[in-house]
Formats: sequence, C-alpha cells, structure tokens
Amino acid sequence: MKKTIATKDSEGFPFIIKIEASKHFSITADGLDRCGCLHDEILKYRPDLKPLVDIHLSDLDGVPMHAEANGWYWLAKAAEIPQRWEPDQTPPLCLQIFCQHVRLPNCLAILHLIKAAYQSGRNSVSTSEIVSHRCEEERHKVGAAKAKELWGKIMEEMRPRWKQEAQAALKIIEEIS
Repeated sequence: MKKTIATKDSEGFPFIIKIEASKHFSITADGLDRCGCLHDEILKYRPDLKPLVDIHLSDLDGVPMHAEANGWYWLAKAAEIPQRWEPDQTPPLCLQIFCQHVRLPNCLAILHLIKAAYQSGRNSVSTSEIVSHRCEEERHKVGAAKAKELWGKIMEEMRPRWKQEAQAALKIIEEIS
C-alpha cells in the first residue's frame, strides 16, 4: 500500500510525503532541496502522522528492524555490559535510543532487569574459580548470556503491542485520501 500527501513547506514550496507499507513501513519526504527521512519536518506539517514516523522501518507486524540485535546493542551499553562492538554514546543516551527503538517512553524497569540478570549470571560462576583473567572473562560471558536471553524474552512480550501499533498505522494509511 502506497500513499502520497502533497503539501507545502513553511516557505510555500512543495513538500511531498511518501508513505509505504509493503514489507515494512516507510515514511519519507521530498522538499525543495532535501529528501529522505525528514521526520521532524513531516511532523511539523502533519503531526497526525506521528504513529507512522514512530513505526518507520518496522515490519508489517510492527517489529522494529533487527529488533533483537539492535535492541541488545543499545541496551547492553545502557546497562554497562561490555561488548565487542559498542556504541560511542553514553549509557543514558543509549537507553534513550533503546527506548525509541522499542517504542517505549521509559525503559528503566527493563534496564534494571537486564542489569540484575547480568549480575546474577556473573555471580553464578563461583568466585573460588576465579584465579585468572580467564575466569573473569567467563563470569562476564555467563552474565552477558543471561542478560541477553532475558532481553529476548522481554522482546517477545512486546510483539503483541507492536502488532497493535502496526494495525493502527495501517488504519491511518488506509484513511489517507
């Protein structure tokens, strides 16, 4: 399903909003000297399209792109769980990005659960076994695996909400004339 909305920008120039829901949701725009994911500008002229901007690049079930991997990337740094590849942003900013990714206004409860799972996994490796750097690496590995497994379960619990958001977005698209 594709829709196009022709409007004008603040200077009176054409501003074309393009909406698509095929394999995934997409909302982009073309202006006089710019194009692409102009979400702030789209919302400036059409605030009613916020649900579509929020669900941009999610699949038709509302699942964010690479939900599990991208979610973990941001959440692990927010929880200060060292990873091979980590974002350069601060943990609070990573938490904010994670919340945007999973479309939640506040993710502190998730963050606390992930931190607790990581610590629990680390503590499950007996401290009497820690006689070398290698054992500390094992504690980290077990803790990270436990936290990542919990993230997978939490993500699965989000699927019904994501599905509802996708259905609401499809309804908005259908109503555009």
